[in-house]
Parts: sequence; structure tokens; C-alpha cells
Amino acid sequence: MQTLKALLVEDDADDAELLARKIKEAGYELEWTRVQNEVDFLASLRTPPDIIFSDFSIPQFGGLRALEVLRSTGLDVPLILVSGTVGEEVAVEAMRYGATDYLLKDRTVRLATAVKRALSETLLRKEQRRTQEALRNSVQLLRSIVDHTLDCIMVVTPACTVSEINRPGLEMLEADSLAAVQGRPFVEFIMPPYRQGFQEVLRRVLAGKSERLEFEVLGLKGQRRWLETQAGPLLDADARVEAAICITRDVTERKRTEAQIRGQLDELQRWRAVTLGREDRVLSLKAEVNALLKEMGKPPRYSSAVSEDM
Repeated sequence: MQTLKALLVEDDADDAELLARKIKEAGYELEWTRVQNEVDFLASLRTPPDIIFSDFSIPQFGGLRALEVLRSTGLDVPLILVSGTVGEEVAVEAMRYGATDYLLKDRTVRLATAVKRALSETLLRKEQRRTQEALRNSVQLLRSIVDHTLDCIMVVTPACTVSEINRPGLEMLEADSLAAVQGRPFVEFIMPPYRQGFQEVLRRVLAGKSERLEFEVLGLKGQRRWLETQAGPLLDADARVEAAICITRDVTERKRTEAQIRGQLDELQRWRAVTLGREDRVLSLKAEVNALLKEMGKPPRYSSAVSEDM
């Protein structure tokens, strides 16, 4: 048997006893308290009950006022109005104020159903709030992880506009906020020689493929950077591609190092060509000296230039 903590707002002790007996007959182990004024009502809410039953009309404190006070506390406790006579207009107004249900004192046949529905709806709302809170916490955790990664994580729409971007991505584009780039064509940041390549990659990604691309961007404050992005399709709930998600890193330093290495290799190649050419000329001169000495009947002076047929 379910234990039920109930608060009864009732100025008639006999009516309260009768209602408590009916609730027990509905199958509940009842713990109940009776109040008949606003001060005691507020005091009882410090330890929230499972359900509240309130007489619609009590001198200086009735059901509608009880609903107002309950709503002001922010508590999610179902309140069922009980009255000797409840007309349609009164019932509609009571529901507008937030009453879960209403019952006639002499017609409590719906009591068990009303209580069960009120408790079920309250439990459902609590579960929804817990789910929403868990979802908010998950979103905040994911946002924190995304913002603290070193890479840019960016969502690009089929129109090639930025819809989402994390903090490292904003830094790469020299933007102070998401609003500075959200809805803006991403190709505006890309240097002209690489814009067409990015748009082609976007088309292939929206067709379901994954692509990699290096390109140079110009930030909002004028700094140029080289970026390397791995782009893949972002799917909606129906597994349809709705955008491209790009994981991008700043490879400016790597590109600078590669350029320096290429320059050094080119310089070494030039020196090698010069050195080899000089050595070839020296060997040629030595060979000519040896040939003249041979004509004079003398032995060669440079052994390193002696040909095999000499």
C-alpha cells in the first residue's frame, strides 16, 4: 500500500475526517495534516506534501488563494479542489489557476482516479525535469570539452555558412564571439586560391564522403594562418546529411618549417651543383696537364686525372 502525505485545507474538521477516510478507502496509507488559514498553509509547505486537497471556499482563505500561494513557492505539488458546489465557470477558473482536478464533497466516486492521475502527472513532470537537467548538464560538459580541445570544431551548413564553432576556432579566425562568424560564409575567411577547393570538398562531404584539405585563411584582425581540416557529414535524426562537421587545426608553424626546409634543400642543391661543376673543371685541367706531359715524354703529374687508357 502506497503511503501518501496529504495536506487538507479545510475549516470543517468533520469534512476533513470524511475526506481522509475516503482517501484511505481508495487504497492509500495516509499521513495528513489539516490547516485553515494562509499562515499555517505556508508553514506546512516547508515540508512539501505529496498532494493537497483544498476546500474551494474558506473564510478569508479559499482554494484559488491556496493555488496562488502554492504557485508562488515554486513547488510542484498537485492540488485538488473540493467543494460542495462547483459550477462550470468555477471549474474552468480553477484549472486556469493550476488546479489538478476538482471534486464535489458529496460525489467522491472519482477520488481514487483523481489522486492517481495527479500523482502520475507530478511524477512525469519530475522525470521530465530530471531528464532536461541531465541533458543540460551533458550539453554543458560537451561544450566544455569542445571549447578546451586544441582543435577547431566547426559546423558548416550546405550554404557554406558557419552555424557552430568552438573557442579555438574563434581564435583561429580572430573572432571575439560566435555572433561575429555565425551565419557568415566561411569562404570569406579563405584566401582566394583555396576557396573553390573548399567548396568542392563541402559538396563531396554533403554527398556523404569524408575529405581532408589544407588552405590558408585571413582572420578578422588581419593575421594569415594555414589550416588543415578533416571534414565529414553531420547527420540529422533521420540519418540524412544536414551539414558538414570540420575538425581543423592550425598548421601554420608546420608549413613555415616545411618552407624553411625546402629553402635549405634548394640552397644545398645549388651549392652541390656549383661544387660538382668546379670539381669537373679541375679534373679536366689536370687531364690536360697530364696529356701535355705525356707528349713531352714525361710522367703524369696528377694521378687522380690519369685515364684508364693512359
